[in-house]
Amino acid sequence: MNFRAKRWRTRDAFTLIEAILALMVVGMLAATALPSFIQAERAVKTAHHREIATQAAHEALEGWRQAGFAGLPAIPNGQTSATATFTPPSALPGATGTVTFTRVDTAFAPDVLETGRREVVTTVKWAGTSGDTGTVTQATLIVNLS
Repeated sequence: MNFRAKRWRTRDAFTLIEAILALMVVGMLAATALPSFIQAERAVKTAHHREIATQAAHEALEGWRQAGFAGLPAIPNGQTSATATFTPPSALPGATGTVTFTRVDTAFAPDVLETGRREVVTTVKWAGTSGDTGTVTQATLIVNLS
């Protein structure tokens, strides 16, 4: 009998078991990384919206600051404050903008009498999707120098 020596051929491909194991490892890695990726994406979106809201509140505040004391809306007698609205950028989902003008005394407490000082507060609120909501508030003091 002539027995030929069996020669082991070099493998040219992966076995089915190796391919399945590799897919399982990749699947487990993806399942682990996906929640972190989604959370990071939400954080970036919220930070972007906060930046837009901050810029909108700042621009509204600067507009009133440049208008000066004489350009501020009148506060009715017997009241301490008046409110106005403005439109934040459309890039901010469900956003509203308000400006509150409050007469304040030297201790910055609200006052019904004319003091020549107004606290001006701008607030931008937004309500996006997936819990992306927020509020940005900025304030300044405008004084009648005349």
